[in-house]
Amino acid sequence: MMNYLQPGTNVLPAIANIIVGISAIVFNKYLASERSLSKMKKK
Repeated sequence: MMNYLQPGTNVLPAIANIIVGISAIVFNKYLASERSLSKMKKK
């Protein structure tokens, strides 16, 4: 069982980094769309 737990501890930080990266990309796209919407409203 210890052999199975060891890789898991290494995988968890990698998964966390992937989730953070994806959420950052989604957040940046959301901000970009919000800016374009505000520009459209001003016109």
